[in-house]
Amino acid sequence: MKPIQFEEFEEVIQWWHNRTETENAWKIDFATLLKETDAKAEVLRKIAKESETKIAKNKEKIETLEKEIQNTDKEDEKDQKTSELNKLKTKNEDLKKIITTEKNTAETIYYSAFHLDFKNPAQNVETLHLEPEVLLQNVIDKENKILNLLNELKVELK
Repeated sequence: MKPIQFEEFEEVIQWWHNRTETENAWKIDFATLLKETDAKAEVLRKIAKESETKIAKNKEKIETLEKEIQNTDKEDEKDQKTSELNKLKTKNEDLKKIITTEKNTAETIYYSAFHLDFKNPAQNVETLHLEPEVLLQNVIDKENKILNLLNELKVELK
């Protein structure tokens, strides 16, 4: 087996320098695609930003509650503030998870614009999903047709 020679690419190189849309080469409106994915991602980024703001506000409340707990001698008041403190800490942990999820999802959506593995728009083939029993019957029917054709061919050859 010999290595590919540069001359073998001549047809592709000529096409590359004078590209036109064909059945096998199509254009993608990348600017619009990027704008759409960025708009979708921006919604999630805003949710993450709002959650970050809520965390900052909760941190201030947490610091205040911690000081109040230290400065009070009343057990029932300490218990109530400790309970409130724990709820805020739990809420912040939940918000951190939301931030991570929203940011990751936003990035996934945004960067999907750079994945240019698009279906060929010249081929309008819809995928038909059939039940397994129907698929099996179709295979059997086709196999029977093949056997019949082979038998006819066998008769012809004799």
